Order: sequence, then structure tokens, then C-alpha cells
Amino acid sequence: MPAIDLSELPGFSYRPLPEGRSPTGAINDAVKQASGSYIAMAWPETIWSRGKLSMQIRILEEHADCAAVFTQLNCIDDHCSRLLRSRGSSYTTRKFGNPNHSQAEWIRFLWDDGPCLPSCTMLIRKDALDDGVLYNESHPLVREEEFLLRLCSCNNVHFLKQTLVRTYENQLSVHFDPAWQISYSKMLHCFLEKISDDLFVEAFRDAFVLPEADYPPFLQIERALLLLRTEGQLTGLERQLGLEWLLDLLAKPEYHALLQEHRGRLVTAISQFSLKGNCYAAAGPVVSPLVAAFSAKELVSELLKRVQNKPKGLIARRGLEFLAQFVREQGRRALQRIRMRRANALARAASASTSSVQAGDVAPQEKIRILFVGIANSAHTYRWVSNLVGCPRYSLYFFPTYYIPETPNPFVPEDGVTFCEDGDLRAFIDEVRPHIIHTMHTQQAAYPMICLKDQLRKLGTVWMHSLWGSDLYFWGRYPEHKMLLRKSLDGIDVLLTEGKRDIPLAHNLGFHGKMIDSMPAFGGFDLAVIDSVKRVPPSQRKEICIKGYVDVVGRFFVGIRALELVRDLLDGYTVNVFSISTPSRSVAELFGIEHNIQVHLVERVSHDQILAMFARSRFCLSVSLSDGLPASLVEAMSMGAFPVQTNTSIADEWFEDGVSGLLIPPNDPDVIAKALRKALTDDALVDEAARINQRTIRTRLDRQTLAANILTMYDEVSRGRTVS
Repeated sequence: MPAIDLSELPGFSYRPLPEGRSPTGAINDAVKQASGSYIAMAWPETIWSRGKLSMQIRILEEHADCAAVFTQLNCIDDHCSRLLRSRGSSYTTRKFGNPNHSQAEWIRFLWDDGPCLPSCTMLIRKDALDDGVLYNESHPLVREEEFLLRLCSCNNVHFLKQTLVRTYENQLSVHFDPAWQISYSKMLHCFLEKISDDLFVEAFRDAFVLPEADYPPFLQIERALLLLRTEGQLTGLERQLGLEWLLDLLAKPEYHALLQEHRGRLVTAISQFSLKGNCYAAAGPVVSPLVAAFSAKELVSELLKRVQNKPKGLIARRGLEFLAQFVREQGRRALQRIRMRRANALARAASASTSSVQAGDVAPQEKIRILFVGIANSAHTYRWVSNLVGCPRYSLYFFPTYYIPETPNPFVPEDGVTFCEDGDLRAFIDEVRPHIIHTMHTQQAAYPMICLKDQLRKLGTVWMHSLWGSDLYFWGRYPEHKMLLRKSLDGIDVLLTEGKRDIPLAHNLGFHGKMIDSMPAFGGFDLAVIDSVKRVPPSQRKEICIKGYVDVVGRFFVGIRALELVRDLLDGYTVNVFSISTPSRSVAELFGIEHNIQVHLVERVSHDQILAMFARSRFCLSVSLSDGLPASLVEAMSMGAFPVQTNTSIADEWFEDGVSGLLIPPNDPDVIAKALRKALTDDALVDEAARINQRTIRTRLDRQTLAANILTMYDEVSRGRTVS
């Protein structure tokens, strides 16, 4: 029995808990039977100081906005001596520098540290209780934690620094058994579902994945992410519940727009929860024909199913990282689009006033409406579209299907490109009624168009498509992709290829439209910028560079092995590693340490800095299973770096093997090392190659010339003329 003295306040009576009930039910029954204005609780073997209740009543009378008053608590041993270090130390005043926190601050304390306001010190107004029920009987094992969170989410509380209660240390012991953990996890889930938006933001804003979130759907996602990131005591059930809750949210209609816009990333997440996840994850955003075969809602359902099939507490870490990253990056973009909605609506209204004729027919004086579909923050995309920015005869629109992680979007409102803000491509096409739709990148942009081919025919819209890199050459080897490639090419009217290699591949896959070959996907170079970069002859340079990507086609590890085989020639050289993937970072650093070679990881730098790196490099090595016209290849050529490129690209259409570059196989480090040895020792070769390659770039990649050709191409396509 607690040691309490009620003589100071005759109006108080002591009521023991009824027997034969659970602790939670017994407390609730006692509360229902109680009369009067206040209720206090005392744990067994708890000692109250004289005057405790009087002081607490006075506080409640002085602060009408407070529902409860708590006091400081000391732990004691069997001799009633204070324990300076004990499990009760979390209740000491050092936790509360300011004794009276806001509701949000108390909630954050309780969330981070558990029941730091012990109920044995509490005096509470009876009318503050929820219909007379003090504890939630559905969470009997965590009644203290649940009650305190609910109390602080609905009421202000007051804290007295005076130590008015003492208790034995064993009263504060908590046994974290699995049953407690499960109940605690579910309680946190329920609490986050019910807390108001305003209070949630005030309490947890600093823990948000998307700190600027203020739109209610995104606040719901933040709640789920908060639970997902909570470290479980034993089983990690909070993470499991948080992930399932998040996926349930993402399956709702209000999130379909965001998800439909980024179906490829959902496929990546699905693969990370599958038994073959390691195989598929390396393929990035083009891992599966699921991108085209299923809607976003179906993809979320598939992801949820795979998560639920995993043992509790064994959630794949990469999947969790994907989801947090998805919300952070795509949520920020979505919020920006929501805030730009008014400006976009005005722009569309202006263009819609001229769209009374069929989309494919351009009336006199009418602007040509071009809708681009693709990767919004790709440098290739931006450089291409920027050729049209500012041209008065075009209205430009963009539907983003994917955003490259941790890469800023180069488009700004001043560019005059109207972005889709709701993620519904079919509705956006109906709204814009474009004369031309130009998709960029087959797996990310053309696949989602397969189900919209009939819509384009009805509108008379011309479908143009740019092939990038490995779109046909690599993915066309897979039966499931071959089927989707055939369906895509069947609806494309005008196909742009980077080189002649892809022409027979496209025809073999059933393409019968107009073909424009040797059209670089990135739109060329500003020769004034190229000329402004200082450089010396390659034979005088003491740096080299290697492409560091490791994915389904990137073979950096083969390249670094080849460098090891010529390490005897690398004394005094700096090795620059660019386009770095996560696995390549540690391998590159270890290479430098083991061989005493200076290694520089080139990350998050501007395009000008990339060009300067090539201008300092004797050669550029790039090893991959498949590629088209790599930007790094022509950038290196423009700066005089000798190109050593795998023969799985179209490099043979840009330099002569053995004269102005060297072609290498993707999987033979010995052959590659032989080529590197030649590039490191033959000064005449690299110097003459620099002169040849710089002439090639000036002739074939002058941005002004390409821009004029691009504008002419769009004009001819929009007017149904033969494309030259």
C-alpha cells in the first residue's frame, strides 16, 4: 500500500483498485466510480510528501488551461535513501530545464524517452478524462505510455520541480518482452493516426523527411515514415507497421498522381523486397516491364504484398531507404508543383484558347505545342529542351516520369516550361492537346505511352521518340522487354537515334515510321565554352580519368583491375573517378591506398568542372556492357583526353580505332590494360588524336547548328512535311 497522508484534504478518499480485473480495467472501474473534481494515483510502495495535493490543487486553480500537474520523483533504496543513479534517473529535473513545456514539447519527450511523467506524481481533473476512461484497454501492457501521449495531445500539463514523491526503484523497472513490444508498436501507430496535423507538425517537424511539408497528404506520409524509422526494442515491429501504413497511404487515390509519375522507382522498390532483389536492384529504373504493365496502385499493392510476406523485423534496409528517399525527393517536387498550379493553369488557358482545331493540325499563327515526357532532372533532357526555350513559336510542356536521386532539377519557371502537377499523363495530354509528344528514354518514357497510343491517334498527335544509350541494344535482348519495345515502336511516328547501330535494331523490332539518325540525345556543345577551357597537349598531362559507375551495364571493377595491371606506369599520376556509384567509392579508395596512387573522387560538381577534369586528363577510360553515345566520351574528346571506350557503344562512329581512340572489350582486363599501356606511353598517338577529335566535335556537335536543325525538325513534323 502506498504511504500517503490525506488528512490535509478531507475531501479526498483512498480507493484501492477492485480485484478480479486486469490492471487497466481495474483503474478504469475505479475512475468511473470516483466522484469529485480531481483524481490522483499512487503506486504500491510510493511515498508522498506532505502538502503534495494542496500544492497541485492550487496550481490547477491558478491555471485553468492545465488538465494535470506532475511533480519531481526520487528513487529510494530499502533504507529510504535517494539513489543517485538508477532506472529512475530519466525522471530527474535535468530532463526538464524548463518545468513547463508546451503540449508539443511534452509529446516529443514522451515519444523519444517513454513515460517521463510518472502517473504516481499526477493530479488530474476528472473532466479531462475521455468519457471517464483513463486508460485504453486495447493497450493494457503500455497503459502509462499510451495515456500520457493521449493526455498531452489533448491538454496542457504543468510540472513542479519540487520532489514531492518517492518510490522504490523496482517500481520503475520495465521488462521489454515481445508482448510489450508488439503492444507498444501498435500503440504508437494508433497515436500517430489520431494526433492533429498542427500538433504533429509542431512536435516532429525537425524529424520530417520533407521538412517543408504542409500539405495534408504529405503529413500523413510523414507520420508513417516517423513510425517506420523508430528503432524497435526487440522485433523492429514499428518499422514493419510504419512501412505497411505508408504503403496503404500511397495506395489511396490522392497519391496516385505522385506514384504514377514515378512507377519505375516503385518497381525498383518491389525488386528490393523480392528474393531476386539483388539481381534486379542493379538495373535501376528500368528493371522490369512492370513499369508499363501495371498502374501505380497495382505496383503499391505488389510492394505491400512482398513486404508482408517477409518475416517481421527483417525488412530490407534498401527498401526503407528507397521509400524515405522517394518521399523526400518526389514530395518536394510535388509540393513545388502544387504551389505553381495557378501559374500553370493560366499558361494552359492561354494555349487552350487556340486549340479549337485538331491537335495535329497547326492553325496559322498558332504556337506549336510540344509535350516532353522523360527524366526531368537529366542533363541530357535539359540540354535538349533548352534548345527550344525562348522560341516564340513553341509552347513547351513536360511530364516527368522519373527524377534522378539527389540531383537538382535544372528547369526553373523562367524557362517557360509548364510541368504537369498531378501525374496523370492521359489527363495532361487531353488538357494540353499537344501537336507533338516527344518521349526521351525508352524504358522510362516510351513504355508508359503504350496504353495511350489510341488517344494520340484520336488527337492527331505526332509521337517522336529519342533513343538513349542501351534502350534497344541491351534491353532488346530480353524477351519481356522485346515485347514492350515492339509495342512502343509500333506507335512511334518519328524515331531519333544517336547512331547508325540502332537503325537495323529498330527495324527488326517492327518500326516503320520516319527515322532520323546521328542525333545526339544531349543537344550538342556550346563551342565558346569548349574554347574557353584551358588545356595543354595530352602528352604533358599527369592525370587520367575513369568512369566509376557500377550497375547492370557499368563495369568499373573491370576498369580498375586493368589500371592495377599498369600501375608501374602510374607514378606521379592522379586518377579521377567520376560518375561514381556507391560500390565503386570504397574500391577506388582502396586502389589508391594499396598502390600509393592519388585518387580523386569527382562528385557533385558542375559541368564546367567536369570539362576541366577532362582537360587535365591524358586519357578517359569507360567500361560498360552497353551504351549509345556516352556524354563522357564526346566531352573527353572535346577536351583532348584520349578516349579508351568499350566496343559495346557507338564510339566506332566517332573515332577511328587505333588512330583517334582505342576500342576495348567490356570483360577482359588484360586486353584493356594493353590499350592503357599504349595510351600511357605513345605521346604522338594521344596528341594527334586530340587534334582529330577536337575537329570532329566542332564539326558534328556545334550546339548552334544542332539547335537550328532541331527547330527545323519540329517545324516540319508539326506540318506533316517530310523530315530531312
